[in-house]
Amino acid sequence: SHTDPMLTKIHIQNFRGLSDFVTEIQPCTVFIGPNGCGKSTVLQAALFAGLALEMAVARQAANIDWNPKTGDLYLFNHGTLRDDADLLPTLHWQELFFGTHTDQEIAIELTFSDSDSIQALSVSLSVGRADALRLSVSIRCPQAVAALGERKRKSAVEAVLSRLRDQVPQLLLVPSFSGGVHEEEYRSRRVVEDLLRRGAQNQIVRNLLV
Repeated sequence: SHTDPMLTKIHIQNFRGLSDFVTEIQPCTVFIGPNGCGKSTVLQAALFAGLALEMAVARQAANIDWNPKTGDLYLFNHGTLRDDADLLPTLHWQELFFGTHTDQEIAIELTFSDSDSIQALSVSLSVGRADALRLSVSIRCPQAVAALGERKRKSAVEAVLSRLRDQVPQLLLVPSFSGGVHEEEYRSRRVVEDLLRRGAQNQIVRNLLV
């Protein structure tokens, strides 16, 4: 019977404030820590990876490849990001890289339960020539790879991509109410818009509390 994909592990490297972070995920997982320690960054990294997968599957990727031995399917290999600003939750893309070190590749790996059709998702982001952002997206999906076989057939690729669109894990980030104080700091509209562009929604939503 079909069950929703269960995220079991997150591994993040060089994303925003996280140099190298890995954690197991349970059905109910709570991150606790002071402001600015990276709790929201973990969620943003997972969301970024999920959006990248949706984009890669939605495209008619004529150059996808796969490994029959490992069950890995390479959907997007160092493709250039052009009009995919929705994937980048920040005003300046350099802020996505740990310490703004754009020479270090961002790597995000989400692991799902073995019973899921998509067992793992790997996303990497690097900077190429002329500051071009290069995105790679791959999944471990033995069922899809088995359906593709050894030879590249356009009809088989299109059929697999069509099925994958219904199997993409759904990741939803809901900004949390992180607490309030008796006298909230006033923020101008310009500051609020800048924080939203940087993906710092939790610093905005808490101002709604009284």
